Amino acid sequence: MPSEPNYSKYTITELHESLRSIDRVRFPERLKQINDELEFRANENEQDKENHISEMSPTKKNAFVFFLLFSIVVSTLYAEYIQ
Repeated sequence: MPSEPNYSKYTITELHESLRSIDRVRFPERLKQINDELEFRANENEQDKENHISEMSPTKKNAFVFFLLFSIVVSTLYAEYIQ
């Protein structure tokens, strides 16, 4: 009998490929493990993003906010221009 896969060592791409190709009837526990690992990675990435932003200096945060607002204004003006 083959050993159980260690999904924590899979890349995101490999997890998605496994999710597409798994026999869901025959391996429901593996399906759950894959989904759990994908959810864990998504939460981990979200926390990393939050930590990265909180570690920014105030000057970088201000520049980031300015860039976001500037991008919104430019895209809004462009959308009105092309109509």
